[in-house]
Amino acid sequence: ASTVVVGLLLSLAFLLHGCGGGGNSQVTTTTTQTTTTTKGPPSCVSVFEACSDIDSGECYLPLGVDASRYPGCNAGIKTALAGLEAQLAAKNTAGLRESVLGGLVSILNMNTTCLQAMRFVHTSSNKACPMPLPPPMPDLTSNFQSVNLLTLGDWGPTKAGPPQYCRCDQGHGCSDSMFQYLGGHCPAPGSGSWEWNENAQQRIADMLAQKAHDLSPPAVALINVGDNFYYGGIPTPGNKPDQFGSMSPDFAFNKTWADVYLKNKNDPSGRLRVPWLSVMGNHDYGGAGCLADWQAQLDYTAIDPFGVWKMPFQYYKQRVYADGFYFDIFMNEVNVDDCCLTTDHGICHQVLCKGSRGDEFKCQARMRANKDANMEWLDVALNQSIVEGARWQLVVGHYMEMSNVEDVTRLMVKHGAQLYIGGHKHVQEYLETGCAACNGIPQVVTGAGGGIGTQGPAGYGFFNLEVSRDAISVQLISDHTNKTWQVQHPTLRASQNSDVKFLDALTVV
Repeated sequence: ASTVVVGLLLSLAFLLHGCGGGGNSQVTTTTTQTTTTTKGPPSCVSVFEACSDIDSGECYLPLGVDASRYPGCNAGIKTALAGLEAQLAAKNTAGLRESVLGGLVSILNMNTTCLQAMRFVHTSSNKACPMPLPPPMPDLTSNFQSVNLLTLGDWGPTKAGPPQYCRCDQGHGCSDSMFQYLGGHCPAPGSGSWEWNENAQQRIADMLAQKAHDLSPPAVALINVGDNFYYGGIPTPGNKPDQFGSMSPDFAFNKTWADVYLKNKNDPSGRLRVPWLSVMGNHDYGGAGCLADWQAQLDYTAIDPFGVWKMPFQYYKQRVYADGFYFDIFMNEVNVDDCCLTTDHGICHQVLCKGSRGDEFKCQARMRANKDANMEWLDVALNQSIVEGARWQLVVGHYMEMSNVEDVTRLMVKHGAQLYIGGHKHVQEYLETGCAACNGIPQVVTGAGGGIGTQGPAGYGFFNLEVSRDAISVQLISDHTNKTWQVQHPTLRASQNSDVKFLDALTVV
């Protein structure tokens, strides 16, 4: 198949350099592909001929999808590709920005794929194409009878590099750890309160690295619940780093991630170089600043020199095998509640954007379409997991409350999934019955990783989940407290009360 030529514009392309040389990763798990005799999903290129003109990639469709149900899909893909070529040829910054905001390309990779093109048409053209399935992830395996999973959220960036917005700046600069939650009082530079907030990300990273180094069995993965690059993600074409807290890809992935975690002095054996299973937070879409290049975070999955950044799609599934059982982790896109606000917490409104704005209404349409597709996928994927015999179903998203999480937890109740892991709220806590409107689903809230402040008594920190066949040990590690909850698998409950709305809740013992 021919390839759509999309050259890098010198004024727009951001080349990663000095990515830090991965060396030999010390990941302690192996990956395998699950074999199956059941009929697999159809490839996109086998159904829509327009995909034959571009890299088909790992693009698959739900069973039963055929071209007759989407008569405008082939034309929509060709139109999107022709528009992209025209934007590049004319050096049309505004047009290319919208292509990036729709995920057709990113500033890391100006070559699109069938999966990206179909998703772009689905979310930008009233679902004229079906939404493709998330790319399949290689299974993670462990030879132990329990599996450790570290969790982290709302964790970056560091102070170094472009200055970030901070109302406690006082002419000295400060990290985003002091952006909020200090009330009207700004601590004096050099004071204990200043240092505690100023160095929060590095301090928690050091604690996390030490925990990873000490864990037995070693962690097989880290669950990253988003808000990876404060305050405004990675800039789109025509914008530049530091237009309300955005940062270059090099600064984001090297200075605020790899240098802090993967090269941490407390982890000489590289036990944090395990898959970082990641999702988007609202700030990865731009926060309330200029809309960000979120596709760059997906594209980095393929070029990370350490091979551990994992975000193949905005939502996806990871299966983990242990000795005697296996379980599934469902990573989700749950930022739609912030899409359409007109306050300083609205993604699409961009009230704090100091550069070139993206189209507000296209942004809203994309986020709503993504939410609908994610919920349809999760409904099917949870059912499949139960039918296939996965012992646990752990569901992950950035938010820990609001309507989108209510939708997620409603599906969890429907299928008997057991635990939700989120962040956004800048606390470290375990909620036995979840948020007030979360249908009784237990929650791990891991939203105070060091990036933008902490609201709770635990301070900054992270969790470790030790998953065994019959229980999950939920361990909070923070700079104020350590605490552990033991939760049993619902099938081990001695009795079930049929009057209880949610029968499969985890039980704290």
